[in-house]
Amino acid sequence: MRGEFDAYSRRMLGDLLDAALDRGEYEFVIDMCEVTFVDMSTLNRIVGAMKEVYRHNGHLDVACADRNVLRAFHLAGLRHAVRIYETREEAIAHLKQRVPAF
Repeated sequence: MRGEFDAYSRRMLGDLLDAALDRGEYEFVIDMCEVTFVDMSTLNRIVGAMKEVYRHNGHLDVACADRNVLRAFHLAGLRHAVRIYETREEAIAHLKQRVPAF
């Protein structure tokens, strides 16, 4: 993901997540390292995907270090519900530790 994510761009993210879920993929790292703004509709869409992933015993992690985006997660009460790593590489490494076949 790159740039700003609001109600308009949420649909693109939702389509990508839905396509992966429809293929039976339940191990995710959402790379938000280049995101500068995220609104509540986007966070709600991520939470929806997270619930579906967890129903299948999968994992959904986020890579992000932007203060504004992290603050949005915090204000939405998601900071402790979503595993957030500073880099994509760190998130993938942690996912591989939890899912050896990944």
